[in-house]
Amino acid sequence: IKPDNIFVNEYGTFKLGDFGIAKKLENTRAMLSHKGTSMYMAPELYRGGTGGTTVDIYALGITLYKLLNSGRFPFMPPYPQPVTPQLREQSLYRRLNGEIVPPPPGIDPQLGAIVAKACAPDPGMRYQTAQAFQDDLSRWREAFLGRQRMNRTNDFSGGYGGEQTEGTRKMWG
Repeated sequence: IKPDNIFVNEYGTFKLGDFGIAKKLENTRAMLSHKGTSMYMAPELYRGGTGGTTVDIYALGITLYKLLNSGRFPFMPPYPQPVTPQLREQSLYRRLNGEIVPPPPGIDPQLGAIVAKACAPDPGMRYQTAQAFQDDLSRWREAFLGRQRMNRTNDFSGGYGGEQTEGTRKMWG
């Protein structure tokens, strides 16, 4: 799962295509030559392990991280600082070697914790099903929208209060 595999139809419904990431990789080095794909690869696949549902959850978590972080992967410098090829490789190395991914900066802490759990380097610490991931995101979204409605009711200037940030407003508001 990566942004190139997420499609939106004319009704605003999202569809996924190309489910190849969960397949057993025969040659990890060949996979690493495809930087667009390796940037979403779960650490266990990099180490030659097999994958299941949790590798797709990891890839979706990294996709969500990037969407919430101004197009930046974990461990990259914050926008608008430049990302050099060396920094890109270092960020990939850190993730693929099991460094714990911090929540994306500048977003609601609860959403950050959900994303970080999806990106956990240990598959046992990730969401075990897509439904569990979706349930947490849905609960967060409902709470966020409730806070947003309450803040608009209490703030006649129309501003956002509470823990809403630029990243979460872009994503949900």
